Amino acid sequence: MIRLRPAALFAAVTLTAAVQACPICQGLGQQKPCFAEQIIAADSLVIARATNRRTFKVEKILRGDDAALGLPVEPPKAIFGTRILVAYRGKEETLLESVSPDLQGFVETVLSLKTFEPSVNSGWSKQLNVFLPYLGNRDLRVARSAWTAWAHAPYEVVRVQTLLPDPDLLQKWLADPDRASEAALYWRLLGLQADDAIRSQLREKVMVNWNTNDARDLAALLDAELSANGKNAVKFIRERYLDDRTRTLAEIQSALLALRLQGMKGDPSMRKPVALAFENFVINRRPLAGLVASDLATWDRWNSGRTYSEIINSGEPVLPKSRPAILNYLKQCPEIDVKK
Repeated sequence: MIRLRPAALFAAVTLTAAVQACPICQGLGQQKPCFAEQIIAADSLVIARATNRRTFKVEKILRGDDAALGLPVEPPKAIFGTRILVAYRGKEETLLESVSPDLQGFVETVLSLKTFEPSVNSGWSKQLNVFLPYLGNRDLRVARSAWTAWAHAPYEVVRVQTLLPDPDLLQKWLADPDRASEAALYWRLLGLQADDAIRSQLREKVMVNWNTNDARDLAALLDAELSANGKNAVKFIRERYLDDRTRTLAEIQSALLALRLQGMKGDPSMRKPVALAFENFVINRRPLAGLVASDLATWDRWNSGRTYSEIINSGEPVLPKSRPAILNYLKQCPEIDVKK
C-alpha cells in the first residue's frame, strides 16, 4: 500500500513566473504551485476509488506508469468523496484532493497542455483561451488555476486578447471580498472593455483611493484608467499623482508602473505622452527623478540629461536605490556636455 503525502509537499514544483509576466497582476511573490501546475508537473496521474474513508485503489490511469490499476493508496487524512486524484513526481506520491465528474473535464484539459507558462506570446494567447471558461469556477482549485494563468500572462498578450471575461462577471468578482487578492487582474480586464458606465466606475474607484492615499490595487486601477481613456488619463495621473506632493511613495510607484507598462507595451500612441510625463516628473520631483531614468534611457529620451547631471553634481538628495539608474542614464546620454 502506498501512503500519500499531503499536497503541500508537492510544492517542490518550482513556480517561475514568465519573464515577461505582467508585474501588476502577478506581483505576489513565490507561491505554492496551483492545481493546474501540479497536474502538468506530474510524471504520472491517476484516479483512485474509495474502498473506505482511508483506503483507495487506483481505478484509472490518466498519465504515466508509476502506478498500476488496483494499487491500494492511503491518503494522509480522511476524504469525503468516492474518488481522489493522485500525482506522482519521481518517488513522491501526492494527494490532489477529491475529484468529481465535473472536475475530470478540467483535469483532462490541463493534461493536454505541455506547459503552464508558454515561452512565446502566441502560445500564451491560446493558453488564456483554454483557461477563460474556468475563471470564477465554483471549485476553488480550478478558479485559482485559471486566475494564475491569466495573472502570469505577459502584459502585451492580455492587452490584445480577443476573448475576455464578461464585464458583468468581472464586476461581480470585484464585489466579492473573498476574491480581493485577485482584484488587480479584474480591474485590468475591465479597463480593456470600458464603456461610459465602466469609465465612470473606474474614475470613482480611483478617487476613493486618492482621497485615502490607498495604494492597494492602484497600479491596476490606473492601468485600467489608461486603457479606458488613453492620453487623457496620462494627464489625469500626472496631475493627481506625479505632481501631487501629498502622495505616498507607494502611490507614486504604482502610478509610474501603470504608465511604464502602457508606454512600453501598450498602444504605440501612448509612448510619447507617457515619456513627456516622465520628463516632467524629472523636473518637478528631483529627489524621485531616478525612478524613471531607466525608462527614458530605454526610449532614447535624452532631454533629461542636463537635469540629471545637475542632480548628481550638486549632491542633492535622491532616492538611494534610484541613483544607479541616473548614473547609467548619464553614461548612455549622447550629449557629451551633460556629463561634465
